[in-house]
This record gives sequence, structure tokens and C-alpha cells, in this order.
Amino acid sequence: MAEIKVLPPELQKLIAAGEVVERPASVVKELVENSIDAGATEVVIEIVGAGKRLIRVTDNGSGMSPDDLRICFLPHATSKLSTKEDLLRIVTLGFRGEALSSISSVSKMKLTSAPRTDSTGLSLEIEQGRVVAERQIPFRGTMVEVRELFYNTPARRKFLKSDRTENTHIIQTVTETALCHPGISFQLFVDKGPVLQLGRAKSHRERIQQIFGMEFLDELLEVNITPLLAFVSKEGRFRNTRSNQYLFINNRPVRDGYLRHAVYSAYEHLLPAGKHPVFFLYLSLPPEDVDFNVHPQKTEVRFKNRSAIYGKVYHIINSTLLPGQRRTERVKIKKTEPEPKPTTYQVSFEDLSSRETILKEPSSFSGPYLEGPIYIGDVFFAYSEGDGVVIVDQHAAHERIRYEKLKNSAENNMAYMLFPKQITLPPQEFHVISENLSLLKGLINIEVFGENTVLVRAVPDFLFDADLRAVLSDIAKLIMEEKRQTPVEKLKDALIKTLACHSSVRGKERLSKEEMIELIRKLQTAHDPEHCPHGRPTRIRLNVKELRKLFKRS
Repeated sequence: MAEIKVLPPELQKLIAAGEVVERPASVVKELVENSIDAGATEVVIEIVGAGKRLIRVTDNGSGMSPDDLRICFLPHATSKLSTKEDLLRIVTLGFRGEALSSISSVSKMKLTSAPRTDSTGLSLEIEQGRVVAERQIPFRGTMVEVRELFYNTPARRKFLKSDRTENTHIIQTVTETALCHPGISFQLFVDKGPVLQLGRAKSHRERIQQIFGMEFLDELLEVNITPLLAFVSKEGRFRNTRSNQYLFINNRPVRDGYLRHAVYSAYEHLLPAGKHPVFFLYLSLPPEDVDFNVHPQKTEVRFKNRSAIYGKVYHIINSTLLPGQRRTERVKIKKTEPEPKPTTYQVSFEDLSSRETILKEPSSFSGPYLEGPIYIGDVFFAYSEGDGVVIVDQHAAHERIRYEKLKNSAENNMAYMLFPKQITLPPQEFHVISENLSLLKGLINIEVFGENTVLVRAVPDFLFDADLRAVLSDIAKLIMEEKRQTPVEKLKDALIKTLACHSSVRGKERLSKEEMIELIRKLQTAHDPEHCPHGRPTRIRLNVKELRKLFKRS
């Protein structure tokens, strides 16, 4: 008897559904893209129970006739492809005809639609890919309701993340789509509460302002040279994480590490270590030069000439950031400006800390003095200590000091602002922050202040002049990345580490000798002076014996 069997159609559908319906956000993406392809100018998305209970997408697009409605959910039923040549010139967001079929096989779906010219529409109820009810109702446009997602595939439902995480993915999906299509109005409601209320915008620039706020937009440089429209970080306006990096090709959000690398290369001489640019890249390419039929979610692409696209992105952004005259000046300065000569500075240990504190660990100090410190480069400076030398990672050391100060007495070191700072956040980040205000209590005095806006009244004193928008962005990203089982105290500790990192000195930031000495003094009094909060060493000691080995003298 043959061991290999063809799977029954019902099982084929459930397996195929996994290619498209990865999570509730995948459903939202497919349905909203269908609305856009139908010529909608208004799209309303309603979410209940993180999309597991209900996803409803309503639009004012062209609608479907009863005949089209009755077959639109069948496998590979589409109006967007007719021949194999059409696959070489894809101009619509959806084209395979598998979305509605896959979604209907793992949910209880209701489809209601009518052409713009009709006032009466048809409503179908579908379960496991079969019509179970049909009726006519007054309607215009299209409405798709998806209820009880994965009700018949409990294993898949079990592996969904927390409601917070799934809602975050949905918000991000709608945000990315809205950034691609400024001429369309988007409204997103989560558990009946408004999360996104975006009217039709005149340009991509206005849409970015609608979502992120004017202050955020002012930190970006607009570049518009065919085939690229881009909004990228101005010099010095960088982030600690890769948040707010978007790439769109022919109005599709995609992921492509190769083109991200092109952006980083364009910033090569401007980007400090550990910092990341914000960017919104809109690439417009001939349809035949890019293949979207690579990934089920259509988030990955294949280029006809990838290196040429890389070169265009790099040169357009680089030439905007570093015009020819400015680049020449930079080279000239680098060649002619002499490097400051290192000098020696002496100070007694009594000036740094008590002798007892300094000698609490085994040491080979030969006397109560140190020489230096001198700046080596990057994040490092050094000083001699007894019969050896100590090399300090200034960022790691500063991070340890800030971390312990915040952890031990956060509320006692709060600095209150005379005028509270109003900050507009992306919807995804605002949703996360507003849901976790209790977690931030004692770390940042913050409250919700309207749609996608928070009011910051007080922060730890060493964060008073920090970029609070970037701080909150990193906090939101951290909370999103943490697993739902993470204990509150562990999560709070991770938040403190993030805040400490934000306020610490950065690579290539030269401290004065007095600042270096003060850093050494404070590090000596830390509970764990040898490691930053993330476990990296703050300093490394090399004694004479080790130096002799390095120089092959022993």
C-alpha cells in the first residue's frame, strides 16, 4: 500500500492559510490592501480582543457584484491577474487571490459588498470556506468581518502572543500602510477606542507629520531625487535603536537589509558608534524591475539589478548629507588639525574617594597616586595605577553609575519641569506607553494628553536635557520585545538600564580631565564597579607582569 497520500482539500486549505495568516496583523494587512486596490479613499479598521475575537474592515471602494462576491473567497480567485506575463508587471497590492480563501478557512467570516452604483448589497456568512447564509441588505462599498480567528486550529491560536503584542503588530501594520498611501483616510479602533484618526493628506510629508508630529518631522531631512523620495535624520538627530526605519517600494512596506546597509553607508562619517538613523524611504521602480512574488506576506522583494538600486540609494542620500564642498572641508580638517598631545595629571586618592573604598578589592597599588587620565580614542581613556595601567570604557562606566543611582533612589532624583513637555508618539509606541503607565511610575512622571500625545512632567535629573522622544521610543520598543511572562521587577530593571544608557556619554565624546577623574571617583563607589548593567566590563587592568608578556619580555 502506498504511504504517500494527497492531503484532502480541507487540510490543504488550513496549511496554505498559514502562509498568509500568520497572526491577526496579517489579516488586517490583506484586508486593507484589498480596500486600497478597490480604490477606497476611506478605510475603517475595528479590532476586538487583539483581532482574535473580531477584525472588521470597512471601505468606500468600488465594491463587488453578487456574482463576484460569491467566488471572491475561493482559492486563487482574483481580478488582478489574467496571464503569466502579468506576474512580471505587478501594479496592485494583492494579486494571488489567496487572502480571502485562507482567512475564511481559519475563521468565521462575513462578507458584505455592493458596487458604488447600487444601493443594495449582498451579505454572505462563511465558515471553513463554505457559505452558510446569504441575504441582501442596503449597503455601499465593502465590509469584511473576521470573527474567532483560528477557532478551528487551536494550536495556531495557542502560539499567538499577548493581546498587547498582537495589538502592537496591528497598529504597526496600519501605520506602515498609511505611510504608503497619504491620499487615503484611515481610522483604527482597538476595543472601541480610537488609536489612529488620519484624514486624507496631501503628501507623504504631511502623513508623517500626522502620525509622528511636527517636532519629529523637523528632525528629518527631505530628499526627492528620482527614483527616491526620502526623509532621513539630520546630522546629530540619531536614535539608540533601529526604531522608525521604514522602506517602501512602489507603495509597499518591505524589509531589505541590503538597502538598509546602503543608508548606513551613506551616514558613514556622521553616525556615532551605537547610534541609528531614522529614515522613510519611498522607492519608485518600474514594475518589471522588482519581483514581489517572493514571500507569502509580500514583505520581501527581488530586484532585477540590486547593486544599481543600492548605489542610487547610497549616492542620493550621501550627496544630500555631505555635499561636495562640505566633504572637502572635512577632509582638510582631518589632515591639517594636529592631534592634541596627551598630558599627565596627578591627583591623590583622597581627592577621588576614601582609601578604604579604593582598596576594598585586591590591588597592586604601589602608592597613593595615579597619573593621567589620557583619552585614547573611541570610548576609551586610560590612567596609570600603581604598577600598571587601567583602561576605562567611559560609556560602560557612566552607564553603571547612572543605573545604580536610578535603581537606588529614582524618585529622590526626579527633576520637575516648569513647563511639562508635550510629546507626540507614533500610534504603536503611544499604545504601548499608555498601557504601561503604572510600570513607568517612579521612573518618569508621565500622563496621557490626548490622541497619541503624552505629557512628561518630571524625569531623573540626568535625563533632563535628553531627547525624551527617543527615550520613550526606546522604552516602548523594550516593552514590546519583552515576553509576556517577564516578571514586573525584571521588566522594570530593564527599563532602568535603558534610561541609564540614554544619559551616558557616547563613543568619541571627549571628556575633560576633570570629568574623567570624576567618573573614576564615582565608579569606585559603585556596588559593581567592574561591569555595566548589561554585563560588559567597565575597565580592564594591565599590570607590569602582563605588559612584559605582551612585549615578549617574559
